[in-house]
This record gives sequence, structure tokens and C-alpha cells, in this order.
Amino acid sequence: MTGEPSTERERSAERRPVLLEEGDVDAAAGVIARAFRDDALTKAIIPDTERRLAYAEVIGRRYVREALPYGHAFGVRERGALVGIALWHPPGVEPTSVTALLGMLPSLARMAPTVAGMGPRLAARLLRSPSVPLELGLRRRKAVAEASAGAAWYLAYLATDPAAQGRGVGRALLTAMLDRCDAAGQAAWLETTDPVNPPLYERFGFATVARLDGGALLPGFWVMRREPQDPSTR
Repeated sequence: MTGEPSTERERSAERRPVLLEEGDVDAAAGVIARAFRDDALTKAIIPDTERRLAYAEVIGRRYVREALPYGHAFGVRERGALVGIALWHPPGVEPTSVTALLGMLPSLARMAPTVAGMGPRLAARLLRSPSVPLELGLRRRKAVAEASAGAAWYLAYLATDPAAQGRGVGRALLTAMLDRCDAAGQAAWLETTDPVNPPLYERFGFATVARLDGGALLPGFWVMRREPQDPSTR
């Protein structure tokens, strides 16, 4: 019988990240959907909660499957259930994330029927100002080029199931890979649309490369980079 871990050592062992496998795809997609249920960008595009969760699961499955071949898709389990995931792409691999939707918005702005189904308010804004998402996409591209320069690992997703937040799951997932980056002398970078996240990532050595403002049309987002650190100084 497996009970609640009784010591910090046992709890830390339980939170140790493991490689995800094909059989974990659906569970990992569910973690992503629940964790990003209220993501600002996705919420702006799909106001309806039920549709947003279904969309996030579809996107989550795609990104998990894309990350598996690189061998750096990790998960944390509690009592056998997947409660957190981290998807990393090695240097030189084209990034994918929720914020990659920005690159699709100029096309969506030219597709009135499709855009109309995404929510009347957002559709109206896109149709009135089709150049705004294009300009934001260009600024994002410049920021990404700076953040990903050299040998830099991309954190495509870091997600903890809301029911497991506050128990060190995200920290375990993040530090496991950052320790490897430090040992190899490599950088890491990420994007986030949640204003709560930048200060949290700063605690792990990330710094903001660019804060991109979407104005009244779209939520803003941050592009962040972390230089390799000397493990002996931490």
C-alpha cells in the first residue's frame, strides 16, 4: 500500500521528473488544458470555457507529440497520476507554444467567417486592425531571435495541474533541465502571456528580453532568456 510521503526526501523523490512516453500524451494534454484554462491569449481568442479547454487539449496533444522525439518531454506524477509536464526543444529546433498563435493571427484576420467564430469582440477588432497582429508578430520574431541566440533550449510548455499547484511540481520540472543547461554551458528561453510568471521565472535566473504590448487588441507577452550559471554559486 502506498501512502502519503512522510518525509521531505520521500516527497522530493515522488516529484522527480521522468521522461514522457507515447502513452502519456492524453494525460499530458489534459494537464496543459487545465493549467492554461485561463491563459490570457487563449481566453481572448476563445471566450467560452468549455470550447477553450477542448481546444487546449487538441493543441496540447500536438505539442506533446512534437516534443517526444527530442527526448526532453518530462512529467511529474503523484500517486501514479501525471500532475505536471515540461516540454523542452533543443537548440535550433523551431519553437511551438500557445503564443505561437500570434504568427497565425494575420491569416485569421483575412478569414472573416473563421474569425467570427472565435468571438464577436475579437473578430471585430481583428477585422478593423489587421496590421496590429502582423506588427506584433514581427516584433515577437525579433525578440525571439535575440532570446534564442546561440545554443539555447526552448521551454515550450511548463504546466502544473491546478490541483497540484503549490507543491513544488513546477520547480522540480524547471530545475531538472536548468541544471543540465548549466552543466553544458547552454542558455534557455521561454515566452509567457501571464504577468504573474516573469517574477517567478526571474527567481530561476531568467531575464526579460522584451515585453510586447498587444494594446487593446491582444494580451501582451514576455520573451525571457536565461544565461548558463555556475552551479557552485547557487
